[in-house]
Amino acid sequence: MRYLDLNILTAQNLFGSWEVLERPGGQATDTSVFATCTRVVFQVSGDLEVQNGGQLSGKWDFFKETEIIYNPQLNLTFNTSEEVLNAIITRYREDDEENYLSRKVTLYFNSGLELVLEQKVENPA
Repeated sequence: MRYLDLNILTAQNLFGSWEVLERPGGQATDTSVFATCTRVVFQVSGDLEVQNGGQLSGKWDFFKETEIIYNPQLNLTFNTSEEVLNAIITRYREDDEENYLSRKVTLYFNSGLELVLEQKVENPA
């Protein structure tokens, strides 16, 4: 298991499709699409796809603050709403599995919802 220093985390570390692995807490009070989603896709173009029985499209933006919250953050917007959802990246780790590399990222939302997302990629040769 390797934890990536969040200071060197970039938007490129999030590109691709991520499965929702777990929701450690806060789900009961969250009414956003993330409370029930099963997959999140961060596209290079800044587009976002969230699956939760259907598919919802939106935009995502990665940024870092230097004055209040030092962790990387995401702004997430959807075509159906003008509300901006904010999430803080609290953890990013990589686990070597037998046949693949498992990347896990933890997002913490303003509502208290926490999502652990997993992305499986082929082990580098």
